[in-house]
Amino acid sequence: MESIEFIEKVKQAMMEQLATPSKLGLVSPDFACAHHDVSYNDYIEAIGLISTRLYDLAAVAVLTKDDDVKKAARAFQNLGKKIEDELIAAANGKNLLKGTFFVCALITCAYFRVQERAGAVNLSTLRRAMQEIAENLAEAKGTNGAFVRETYGVGGALEEAKEGYPYVFDVVLPIYLGFLANGLSKVETNQRVLLRLISGLEDTCVYHRVPSLAADVKTIADYLCNNFNEENLKAALSYFDRCSISTGGAGDMLTLILILTKIFK
Repeated sequence: MESIEFIEKVKQAMMEQLATPSKLGLVSPDFACAHHDVSYNDYIEAIGLISTRLYDLAAVAVLTKDDDVKKAARAFQNLGKKIEDELIAAANGKNLLKGTFFVCALITCAYFRVQERAGAVNLSTLRRAMQEIAENLAEAKGTNGAFVRETYGVGGALEEAKEGYPYVFDVVLPIYLGFLANGLSKVETNQRVLLRLISGLEDTCVYHRVPSLAADVKTIADYLCNNFNEENLKAALSYFDRCSISTGGAGDMLTLILILTKIFK
């Protein structure tokens, strides 16, 4: 797959996740939850910046195809840090879509590394390449994720990647595909799958904002998984808004699922 086609699919996935209404703990067209300091348009602009800069990461993946994974990962991380700084500067210092960028950057680098080395990419080889790259990335210092990891023992995005995203690939991705196969709408599928992710993941965004409610957040999401209706979702949205709960980590994993399905559909 050419980079222009691949990155367009990644951008579509980011836009679809953003545009899905009434997502618990996330910005959507009809609700902001904890994110009252940013606008919907801020997210659209961040997605545009990420999409543009992914071409550079794809190019680096091609250029480093013959390097060992440790050296390639160092090149990816150096460029990724520069892009991350651009994202923060463009958002006037706000930490906007940093986790989403990590996921998109990792899958882009992995995809083009595998394609250049093997000629073809499948779900298994892509997953393994993402894991190998993550295993060779340096731990970030002084970040919200680092604080949560050190304080609460919650691994976060990098640890999930190092483990090969087991909950995403082995549990939630099949659920997502099953919902679509059974004729559920894309909107409801995305809403329900996000709830599955919230109920099963330790989300560093939740711990950063409201650590005392981390267990309650998972309990509420689990209840909604089994009692999904508009009234219950509306009540949960109101509660998350009042308590400034953000489920950004789970949202990033929903984006990953959307990217995977668009690549391999």
